Amino acid sequence: MRGTLPASAVEKEIVNVDSEKVQDTIKAATDKKISRGAVIKGTAGVAGAAALARVQVGADRLYAAAEYTRPEAEMSGNISIWAQGYNPTQSMVKTANNPIPHHNLQVVIDEYQALHPKVQVTIVYQPASVADSRVWIDTMLTGDIAPEIVWAGSWWTNNDLGKGWWTNLDPFLASPNPYIAAGHPGHNRWIEEFYPALTEAKRASDGHIYVIPYDLVTTFFFYNKNLFDKAGITAAPKTWADFLLVLQKLQKAGIDPYNGMQWSRTQMANMLLRGAIANKVRPTGPVGAYLSKDMALAIKRGVFSTSMPEWQDWYRLMKESVPYWSKDWALGVFGNTGASVDYGLRWNRGKLAVFEDGSWRFGQTRANPLVNFKWDTFFMPPITKGSGPGQSPYADGKIAPAIGGATAIQFAITNTAVKHKTLPIAVDFLKFISAPKQAGRIIGEAGLFLPNEKEVDVNSGLRGSLKAVTAGIGEASMFYYGDKFTTETSAKEGTATNLFLIGKADLASTAKTIQDLWTKMANEEIAKFGWK
Repeated sequence: MRGTLPASAVEKEIVNVDSEKVQDTIKAATDKKISRGAVIKGTAGVAGAAALARVQVGADRLYAAAEYTRPEAEMSGNISIWAQGYNPTQSMVKTANNPIPHHNLQVVIDEYQALHPKVQVTIVYQPASVADSRVWIDTMLTGDIAPEIVWAGSWWTNNDLGKGWWTNLDPFLASPNPYIAAGHPGHNRWIEEFYPALTEAKRASDGHIYVIPYDLVTTFFFYNKNLFDKAGITAAPKTWADFLLVLQKLQKAGIDPYNGMQWSRTQMANMLLRGAIANKVRPTGPVGAYLSKDMALAIKRGVFSTSMPEWQDWYRLMKESVPYWSKDWALGVFGNTGASVDYGLRWNRGKLAVFEDGSWRFGQTRANPLVNFKWDTFFMPPITKGSGPGQSPYADGKIAPAIGGATAIQFAITNTAVKHKTLPIAVDFLKFISAPKQAGRIIGEAGLFLPNEKEVDVNSGLRGSLKAVTAGIGEASMFYYGDKFTTETSAKEGTATNLFLIGKADLASTAKTIQDLWTKMANEEIAKFGWK
């Protein structure tokens, strides 16, 4: 990990807030008549939409421009960016609450502005009062105050086709990236610097790419080896049936076993469904990816339904494991966010034996001074064929499909860049920060994600994960996954599932509720897009 700078160096450089610009932006928002549903929760989001960074940074950015010469300023204008997890931390002082200080996005911005003196790039922060990023982004897009570049999942942009909010990036991806040296991937055609299968999987149903998949992510089961030893467990589980036995032993030893199924829910679904679906639904997306179109047509034709024995057994298996989840797992799942549980903190304190989380947890755990126990990871265990606990007659015993892929930080260009005539700057800046020299520093500083750029190195502990993820297309290869459904349908299905898991609904009523949601969605989406 990077060493930290002394506080004296940190305090020397602060990004000042342009208060007039903030007030102008807020006034522009309030002058507009916004009636979209997203604005219901977005008053605070509009008021804080342009809350600009006041960020302490390290001394290296003071001299960042020294490496570069200044060419003629071919561009002029101002753009802003919300980079989500890559936004600089408020301080470069490492503490328990700030275990991974990072600021390299600002360092790179300084370098870019040294190259282009008439360009200003401002970092925008999501207001602390706004919990839902999607509502915040929708509010700004509706109010014409969105940053030119924002983090946006392809599942957002692809569901928003027809709204005119997002820029089709295909023409730019086909053009050269001048910030990559000749002879290296991406110099002649920008898209060639990215891992092809994972990037192609971002295409929307209209065939276009609306996001730059900047990095990659996958999920693991992190486990506390000290707690395993205490419970007499000598090895990580090899199958889901083994995992249930492990959880039983942990619980019997008085240890909080597991934060409950997260992404493993869909991994389990696909392990049971893939045999039944493979010969009936052909993926129509690029490089073998299933699209929302494939899901909608499968539902419409009755090929996929909640009456399938594979689907029913999936729900049985999930509920079978619930007794071994943390007792408070359900807090917050129905919008009661005030009662939600911070499992990350519980993990850091050595109070949780198994924590299902993403690759970002590697860097966070290694850097956190609270962590004083031995730990390791295992991948989602496969479901084995059988009739015993943790087994299914519909399982094939094969490895679970990998969650993730190019689903972590994704940058989209909003219609703000078009309206303000700053689209060339926004595109050029994304080319600059995705070039290996810049991307390696931004991604590597935090050590949370894997690069989607071919010539960027990664932390040694993540190299095996990078190889595994780039060997396929991640969750895009999964028939059943949240991005195959509309946001509304996915949320309501999650609520119905959780009601079943906590015993508030039986399987029959849950199956009917979910099937009705699917049918409604399929009919609407097919009619909307004319899918056949």
